[in-house]
Amino acid sequence: MSSETLAGRFELGPERWVAPLGPVSEGKQHVGPGRRKVAIQRLTAPLKDRDAFLEALIDVQGKASRAAIPGVQRLLDVVEEGEDTFLVWDWVDGPTLREWVEAHHEKGSPAPYGFLLAIAKDLLFTLHALHGKGRPLAHGGIGARAVRLDRSGFPVVTRFGVCAALEQTGETGAWITERHVRVEAPEGGLAPPVDVFGAGLT
Repeated sequence: MSSETLAGRFELGPERWVAPLGPVSEGKQHVGPGRRKVAIQRLTAPLKDRDAFLEALIDVQGKASRAAIPGVQRLLDVVEEGEDTFLVWDWVDGPTLREWVEAHHEKGSPAPYGFLLAIAKDLLFTLHALHGKGRPLAHGGIGARAVRLDRSGFPVVTRFGVCAALEQTGETGAWITERHVRVEAPEGGLAPPVDVFGAGLT
């Protein structure tokens, strides 16, 4: 099966999963003579102002990238192709935390306690690094669906910047709650305590 090419530098492969902003496909980015695997997401969420959302997302992601914090999935590019918009993210080759735990339960055994403690420690370290900046960077949607495990079992926070961009652009659609984009915490708003609350629920 031939793959679709985006902007002459990305190959759009098969769809792998569906995320709140839209379906995610396995893709490849042309890097010099080689290629590297990336996650390519078709933006299908019913945004009121797509351009403003993208501008805000790129801004927040840029702040996280400059902070060089491990454990945060990076937005690599935004590609406009006809009427479609694609978000190109780092590829994380592993399941969500929710999928990993459920896979153990389906086998009739709980997820290994030692691994869960290690995942929690690494996740909290990542959040602490984000929150410790001069102007704290908050995720706003921390949960078992927003954390993926790489091949080594290290937790990677995905869709960072999405909640901040939604808040900055005043998005209030019902889909935000229905798709578990944001954590509804007692503290309210987008701030470090909301991430701590979400991590506790996770």
